[in-house]
Amino acid sequence: SKRVYLGLNNSFDALLGGAALEELILIGGKRGSGKSITSSNIFVSQYESGFSSLYFSIEMTALETHQRNMAILAGVNLQNLKKNILTDDEVFKLVTARASMFVGADELVSEFLKDRDRFAFEERLVRNFKLKPDNQMVIIDDRDLSIGSIDLHIGKAKAKFGDKLRLVVVDYVNQIVLEGADQYDWKPQIEVSKKLKNLARKHEVVVVSPYQIDDNGQARFAK
Repeated sequence: SKRVYLGLNNSFDALLGGAALEELILIGGKRGSGKSITSSNIFVSQYESGFSSLYFSIEMTALETHQRNMAILAGVNLQNLKKNILTDDEVFKLVTARASMFVGADELVSEFLKDRDRFAFEERLVRNFKLKPDNQMVIIDDRDLSIGSIDLHIGKAKAKFGDKLRLVVVDYVNQIVLEGADQYDWKPQIEVSKKLKNLARKHEVVVVSPYQIDDNGQARFAK
């Protein structure tokens, strides 16, 4: 109960034994190298394991983050989802995955098959059914994200989900605002990392946060 399996692959989880609660996991990579996708896979894996998680999105919108997570959860092509050109099989997978997130909504899948209107299905789903109480994927979109804001949101989520909240993704370190500091300086980024670690300990969760590296493999803007 004190370990969180990341779900990236079975061999890695078996070797590591999962990540301990109160840990901070930093994922370094160049722009476009897959840091956010990796974070989303960890995020979705927690949902599939029956837990709730928070995803703080700074650069991507909540909709973009939601689409990426749903594509992973449903096993459909993300670009097809963005362009609304999903195949019939992909639409069915997506609808089934969405219905599974709500209490008693499986019946809507049968109704969907009659008219195959994905947007009408979504409207009926949100209007008439409630999300599962302790198994949710919560996305927080904040362009001016600060440590204080992250702390507040985690505290509220802990009060709501209790021990069912075990993972927090902050995407990403380089963009977190530290009051009175230049976010493009390397020193505040070290301070931000320390504060994220403190939040992981305070709320007894695993915090996962990607960060950009330069061509030399060092943290971007870092010494």
